[in-house]
Amino acid sequence: MSPIVIAGLALRARLPAHHLNDLSRDAIKGLIGLVATIAALLLGLLIHSAQVTNDAVRTQLDQVSASMLELDRALGAYGPEAAPARILFRALLRRQMEHLLQPGAVKGERLADTFVAPGRDAFLASLDRLSPQTEVQRATLGRVTASLNAVGHTRILLAERTHDAMPLPFLFVMGFWLTMLFLGFGVMAPRNATVVGAFLIGAVSVSAAMFLIMELSQPFEGLLRVPDTPLRIVLRQLAE
Repeated sequence: MSPIVIAGLALRARLPAHHLNDLSRDAIKGLIGLVATIAALLLGLLIHSAQVTNDAVRTQLDQVSASMLELDRALGAYGPEAAPARILFRALLRRQMEHLLQPGAVKGERLADTFVAPGRDAFLASLDRLSPQTEVQRATLGRVTASLNAVGHTRILLAERTHDAMPLPFLFVMGFWLTMLFLGFGVMAPRNATVVGAFLIGAVSVSAAMFLIMELSQPFEGLLRVPDTPLRIVLRQLAE
């Protein structure tokens, strides 16, 4: 934004005097105010939308981690008959966690591969072989099925979130409006160090807002990516 402001200040010096009389300045101020209001509304909307996306991913990551632990515990509570299925599940889950967490953080493109790993079919086949004999086992098998469905459903939602980046048209329009605003500010403002310094602070502030939007709208990338702590807790408990 700083070059735009400098361009506006330079343009001011080249404009004829009658282009900057009181009537012209009032008209320009009115248009700048209109664009500034619309830009502020859109900027707030983009920040809110990006934050909602980030929060949703955090919640879904917690949910899928809890469902995986619940599935493991339900298999353990079923009885000795479910021991082979539990062993297969833990091996499958450990491979998936290691795949997701390398080289140290969840990668969005890897989420689509989870539960499509070697050993999945064998695990599902072992579940099909379970034949509950008591009401407790039937209820426990229902918990297993519910947890498995929850894991699969949430995994799909998480994988879809990797493609929910901020739409480029929004960012293009936002950038155009901000460019016009700073250009207009430069045309209207006098050329002195205080004004230039204020414009620089404003440019940094707006750039920081755009940075937050880009970071929050990509939950698995960047400096503000969603922490992988829930998955690491799952991996640690499986090792116990």
